[in-house]
Amino acid sequence: MKINTIRPFSGLSRYELWASSWAKKDSVDIFSYVSAMCNPEDCLLFCRLLFPDFFVSQGAVVLNAKYDHDIFLYG
Repeated sequence: MKINTIRPFSGLSRYELWASSWAKKDSVDIFSYVSAMCNPEDCLLFCRLLFPDFFVSQGAVVLNAKYDHDIFLYG
């Protein structure tokens, strides 16, 4: 059974341009693209966007990068 977590992509111009340059277009996919075009550092930074750090204060969950103790308590 196939489970799709998100809809198929369309309109990815950079990916489509890259994939069209291959002789065997059916042999490349998004994983090939990431492997060839993305630096590991880029992937780590993107993971930080998807999985940010949080700060919990007084029952509120706030992005850690945006949390300011004084503003939160006295703002």
